[in-house]
Amino acid sequence: MSRVFFIGLDAAEPSLITQWMSDGHLPNMLKLKKKGSYFPIGSKNDHLVGLPWPTFYTGKNPGNHGAYHYLQWDPQKMKSARIDRPWLPLNPFWRYFDSNGPRAIVLDIPLTPTLEAFHGIEINGWATHEVLVPQGAQPRQTLDWIKKTIGPAPGFAERYGNFGSRDRLVIRDRLVSMTRQASRLAKNLMVHESWDLFLVVFSATHRGGHQLWRAEPCAERGPDDSLLLDVYKACDLAVGELTSQMSPNTTILLGSLHGMGINHSRTEILPDMIEKIITDKAGRKARQKPGRISLIKNFIPSKIRHEIKRRMPQTLQDTLTVFWRMGGVDWQHSPVISLLGDYDGYLRINLKGRESAGIIEPGCQFDEWIQKTIDGLHSFVDRDSGQPVVLDVLQHKDLNMNGACMDFFPDLIVEWQKTPACNHREIVSPIYGAVPWPTPGLNPEGRTGNHRSQGFLIACGAQFSKNEVLPPVGIVDLAPTIIEILGCPKPKDMEGSIIFQGRPVKEKL
Repeated sequence: MSRVFFIGLDAAEPSLITQWMSDGHLPNMLKLKKKGSYFPIGSKNDHLVGLPWPTFYTGKNPGNHGAYHYLQWDPQKMKSARIDRPWLPLNPFWRYFDSNGPRAIVLDIPLTPTLEAFHGIEINGWATHEVLVPQGAQPRQTLDWIKKTIGPAPGFAERYGNFGSRDRLVIRDRLVSMTRQASRLAKNLMVHESWDLFLVVFSATHRGGHQLWRAEPCAERGPDDSLLLDVYKACDLAVGELTSQMSPNTTILLGSLHGMGINHSRTEILPDMIEKIITDKAGRKARQKPGRISLIKNFIPSKIRHEIKRRMPQTLQDTLTVFWRMGGVDWQHSPVISLLGDYDGYLRINLKGRESAGIIEPGCQFDEWIQKTIDGLHSFVDRDSGQPVVLDVLQHKDLNMNGACMDFFPDLIVEWQKTPACNHREIVSPIYGAVPWPTPGLNPEGRTGNHRSQGFLIACGAQFSKNEVLPPVGIVDLAPTIIEILGCPKPKDMEGSIIFQGRPVKEKL
């Protein structure tokens, strides 16, 4: 049986990988590129940044798995909740394997659902940026072995707020150390366990991309090379350590499902923009008088709020996250719902028959609120420059997706202007008035970098040509390709194609 070794660099930016390979900073990745094929990973949807990993591990197009954010809107409960099975059909492909099939070892795949027994070992949340469930392993005793052999989990919660140069050095050092520990664990598992499929994801490129993109948040330039490059170098060293002893029948796949760039997101102020748009002529607002927790949010700096929150159990963290963004809403006066999001803005119409507290009739009234919201958002500009804040507002029908889970997606997606968000002091609308930027000259959450849709794949093995750059492939194609290399039948509900079988390039996520 052929073996597959997959290394994910979570949210690593392809342009940086290409640049730093060319500059000689990433020699191990460059070596793999020369031995194999390079594929851009394209996306037909640039706006739902939580899609990539569920699309990868289910092998389904997003319309058929429905996951786009770790906290998604539940229209029956009228609140956002952490996604998991059986709410959504999130079935990782390696869990299909039985005792007669390939043995898989899976380490730190982001956004995977509750662990279940299968033919292999799965470790979740050990050094991961994004998790759905608390840290765990299957079999359960694996965590005890890891603690004795490697030590405690090196993962740490993202720090929010705006940091100085000393803080960024600490973040850099912790990410480098975390990568070394994750590499050490992966190497131990490779040596001491039998496997046919090994999947490991390094998350330092994700966290580093958010927080080390550049030293001056509003500078029109790229990453703070001296710090983020160190993180990428640590990942390159891990790639070299893990791939140097591979047997000839092992196919090596190295890639990133999405990338990073300058933070353009204005999602922090989207609820305030919507509040102004939906305020009726009588002055009634959807958001009720703020309570004590809302007042705490407004007056305590983000860095301190998040430091307090991260010490709480996961359920309480989720409750606070949802409350700070969506708490105190009077659904009887809220025709538009501002959902949780990390980059683009997500909105739903409070629709009768879909939302349990829906107030908007399907048909003409729904269409009117869609148009009113779009027009209202486009009316906001930066007070100083006069530049529009919103680049585009996409409707549900513009997503070019279909499937059984489409009703979970937002009705509207707000695409922000492609300029650094922190440049604002205040945004204004001639119709709806002013919304202050919470941290003038800075990003409210301290994320100087944020997501881009493009990724890359380097594939080395008998199925792939050497040192070639080939047309884009889709994320949905990766799982069926892995299964094909392993010599297993593709599950019936898996939708992707085999990337090395000479198919015509299709536009896919």
